[in-house]
Amino acid sequence: MGLRSSLVDAVLARAIQQEDKHDYRRALRNYRWIVKHGRGNGLDVRVAATGGVYRVLREVHRHAPATTETDLDAARTTAAQSLLARARMSRGHGRLAEAQRDFRAAIDQRVWKLSGEAAHELAEMIDDARGNPRDDRYPTTPYDQDQPRRIRPRTVGPDPRENLRALGHATESDALAAAITLCRTALQHPKGLFDRRGISALLVQLLDDYGDAAGAAAARAHQELPLKLDAALSEVEPNYTYYRPQEFAPFLIARLRPTEIVEHLQASTLQLPQPPESLWGGYLILTGERLLFLEDFFYPRQGDPDRPNPKYEMLAVERTSVTGSTFSQNRYGNALWHFRFPPTADGEAAHQGELRVDVGRHVDLWRAAFPR
Repeated sequence: MGLRSSLVDAVLARAIQQEDKHDYRRALRNYRWIVKHGRGNGLDVRVAATGGVYRVLREVHRHAPATTETDLDAARTTAAQSLLARARMSRGHGRLAEAQRDFRAAIDQRVWKLSGEAAHELAEMIDDARGNPRDDRYPTTPYDQDQPRRIRPRTVGPDPRENLRALGHATESDALAAAITLCRTALQHPKGLFDRRGISALLVQLLDDYGDAAGAAAARAHQELPLKLDAALSEVEPNYTYYRPQEFAPFLIARLRPTEIVEHLQASTLQLPQPPESLWGGYLILTGERLLFLEDFFYPRQGDPDRPNPKYEMLAVERTSVTGSTFSQNRYGNALWHFRFPPTADGEAAHQGELRVDVGRHVDLWRAAFPR
């Protein structure tokens, strides 16, 4: 094992030298050799090698795009996975500063769900350092399995103040603010967890402790969204292909503002007016602040099939900006809502300030919400 470890260390040192000299072809070959053959030599070696592969591919692509975006995405994902694994190991051993460094590096890689996991777990680690007994405080949610689980808190040190200082926080208020920001980051990278260990459940506690009643109310409302989506789907044809509610709800939460609460939503169809007219299936959503339409993106996309189309938010307008509306009926007996709003500030031409949307049997609700 010693000889093999020495060999891996020598190859790694050579790869770093080659990368420094811009000899990217040889550096990439050596980094990849370590990734393949150096698994038993510790996480430090794997983090160095996977990070080296990604850096080299990024440089090669920047100077001469011979590397595909798919290859770059795969290398970035592998590098983030290595960082996350080392962060978890450091956290388990109570090495808080090292764990925080790697969690933040994993977040910065911006790999969809992995960034969300890293942000969530770093927020948990800060909460552990505060000494918060989360296992007694998590609310029950519709997606808890069987009996409530007992969560064993991680003991990271005898004195919470020392733990917070190790993480760079002078006061508990600073730590709370940092953990809340991390939870918000995690919500932008959906993981699909709706149980007592989910990110919204943690955010509720942090906001309560911070004294943000409006934010805590919105985070509590996140827990209701899978049931609301269930109810919305029960009103459409059974064979209509939507994401399952617990899978789609995190993507809806990712589009909400910190204090925004969903008042009503329904499975619907959006009709864009420009020729040729196009129809989009998804969800029409009414919040206390805005009107949203999110496209259903169940069908596979190019690249990462688990990641939504970046344009899945088809509509997002302030409720007060709707300047007029009328209703008609289509051939299926559903009500169509025709509404107008000012053109978007960035000059988006697709909507032209006027849209039609299927509101089904809820025409009275939408009339009441937009009386003009």
